[in-house]
Amino acid sequence: MLPSIWSKTSRKISIWSVGVIPSIVALGLIILLRLSGLLQFIEWVTLDSFLHLRPWEAVDERVVMIGIDEEDIRQIKNYPVPDREIANLLRTLQKYKPRVIGLDIIRDIPVEPGHSELVAAFKDIKNLIGVEKVLPDTIEPPPDLPLEQIGFADVLSDDDGKVRRALLGVQRPTGDRKYVFSLPLRLAETYLKAESIGISKGLRDREAMRFGSTELPRFLPNSGGYVGGDDFGVQLLVNYRNGRQRFRTLSLKDINHIEAGGAIPTYCTKFWVDASC
Repeated sequence: MLPSIWSKTSRKISIWSVGVIPSIVALGLIILLRLSGLLQFIEWVTLDSFLHLRPWEAVDERVVMIGIDEEDIRQIKNYPVPDREIANLLRTLQKYKPRVIGLDIIRDIPVEPGHSELVAAFKDIKNLIGVEKVLPDTIEPPPDLPLEQIGFADVLSDDDGKVRRALLGVQRPTGDRKYVFSLPLRLAETYLKAESIGISKGLRDREAMRFGSTELPRFLPNSGGYVGGDDFGVQLLVNYRNGRQRFRTLSLKDINHIEAGGAIPTYCTKFWVDASC
């Protein structure tokens, strides 16, 4: 009887010593490495890989991006691009009645010729959002835009230089305004206003932001693969779109070509047929 009990006990001890105990030690070591932040970079790379491996998404028809490229600058023969060119572009875009226009170009000082024309465009186009810079050094917004038509263009980079977080709102370090919002948030706010969807505080997290019934999950110091991350302001982990072409993109030359009566590029036809989308 005793030899049999001792034999069973010995086998169980052997199993624990060979399989279970090393597993517990390995698990504990991984937890310690995770809590110390030594695995943070590996988890960032894993997140990036998963985002790349997702199925491709269709082009978002609601967004059209207008970029001023090197060819446009050579054609204008001036840099920075003068205010008149910006004003003409804004006037042209406004003719197609978009819900909102975001101008991601710093215009805190005049760039002649055409500054008075740009000021007039700022006053006339009520669905225009301009930009400023607030962190770490500040660049003032266009002086002719009201506060509700201004968003900051600052981005947050991780230690490896990649952008995985979006800053939606932050306390302004200088100036009279206590709290400012980002350009993407201002654009979303103006776009959704047409559908009677406003921005408000979160319900589950009072520090978060909410559009209608959709609450934006706020980035916290230990969100995802982060360990002790800086969660100042209101931040959001970016959910990048996946695909060869995320949005429809045009150049200033394309816009001028279309305005002159040229053929509409096939990749932007929907924008010109239904600009309100």
